[in-house]
Amino acid sequence: MAGMVSIPNVNYRQVVHPYNSHGQEKRRSLRYAETVHDPERLLEQKAQLRLRLNSGKLSNMPSGFPFSARHGYSGVTYDSYEFREELTGAAHRANSRHQFANITFENATSSRDGFIWQAHLPGAESYLRGGHSKPTAHVQVDLAVSRQESFWLSLHKDPLVILRALGISLELGCPITIQPASNAGVVYMVTHKDGRQEPYFILRT
Repeated sequence: MAGMVSIPNVNYRQVVHPYNSHGQEKRRSLRYAETVHDPERLLEQKAQLRLRLNSGKLSNMPSGFPFSARHGYSGVTYDSYEFREELTGAAHRANSRHQFANITFENATSSRDGFIWQAHLPGAESYLRGGHSKPTAHVQVDLAVSRQESFWLSLHKDPLVILRALGISLELGCPITIQPASNAGVVYMVTHKDGRQEPYFILRT
C-alpha cells in the first residue's frame, strides 16, 4: 500500500500550478450574494475559525473525522452529521457569548456529488439562489478521488486534509472541489463567484 501523503499548510496567496482541466467534468458552482449586519464581528469569527481549522483544534469533532466512527462498529461510517463549534466573542461586544460555527458533512454519493463538508458562521445573511443558506466554507471531494490510494488513505486518517481545505475555502470565499489531477495526484479546484474554475494547487501522490 502506498505511504501516507503530507497535506501542506497552504500559503493562501500562492500562485497555482498550471493545470490542464480538459476532460474534467465541470462541477456545479455556488453563486451567492452576502449581506453582513456586523462586518467587523464576522471578520473576527472568520479569523478565529480559520485558525482552528488550520491547526486542527476543533473541540467537538466527531470521532473518525472527517467521517464518523460508530460505537461498536469497526472502521468509519459515511453517515451525514453536524456539530457546533463554540467561538470566543470579543469582550466589548454585546451578546458576545454563545457564538457558534456549524460544521456539516453530507454524503451526497447517491447524487454523484461525492462528499461535502461545510462551515456556517452566524452574523451574516448568506443565500444561494432560491433562498437556501450559503456556507462560509465549502469543500467537495469527487468520488473519483477514491482511486488515488495514497490520498484516499490520508483523507480517512488525517483530519487536517479536510480541515485545511475548509480553511482555504473560508479564506478565498469560494468553494473548493478536490478531484483527480490529469497526471496522477489530486487538484484543489476553486470555483469563483462568476462560476469560473481554476486550480489552486496540485498534490502529487
